[in-house]
Amino acid sequence: MRMRLRANASDRLEACGEFVIQTYDDNRNVKEVAAERALLDFPSTYGRSASVYLEIGCGQGSFICETARRNPDNDFLAVERIGNVILSGAEKAAAENLNNLRFLRAKAECLEKYIPPRSISGIYLNFSTPLPRKGYASQRLTAPRFLDIYKKILIPGGFVSQKTDDRAFFEFSVEQFEQNGFAITEKTENLHKDGEKGIITEYERRFITQNKPIFALKAIKKD
Repeated sequence: MRMRLRANASDRLEACGEFVIQTYDDNRNVKEVAAERALLDFPSTYGRSASVYLEIGCGQGSFICETARRNPDNDFLAVERIGNVILSGAEKAAAENLNNLRFLRAKAECLEKYIPPRSISGIYLNFSTPLPRKGYASQRLTAPRFLDIYKKILIPGGFVSQKTDDRAFFEFSVEQFEQNGFAITEKTENLHKDGEKGIITEYERRFITQNKPIFALKAIKKD
């Protein structure tokens, strides 16, 4: 679903100050962008040294804002390529002064440009676009080229947590994790069978009301 352009989105993002890291590169050659380095200094970014967790494709930010609120001893980075989309989350973080949360405008293919190697304790993939059409498999966020990026930026023993409502995407992901240097330690085909589990995203709440099963897994990076 395409979001309508919000009034003064750029100005409103600027007003969020330090909560938004405006680094998005309009260069369409992703390989060129990914080869560059403009690495974030997390201790300087957050004003302390703490474990950093990453959400890729944060949408309007409800999950990552609540996660940051519940875990003040950890730091969080939410990545979204469309600035207009992250506006709600960024404004909420600024309004609540969630100093352990930042929003980064970037494409997932370019994470290595901004995120130092072995600096991320965990990655959240919440209801990523499943891209079911034939020929789009390499663009899924659990395709081997993305898993290679995750392995580089995760600390030893770091994890990837995935939730989706799409069975085919889930089965694809399980296979890719198992074949590309991860060990799956948790897996379910109906996360909410026995009640709500963890922090609920916008999409997830909708799927629950529709009685759609939520597929979920946790994969640990092998070292």
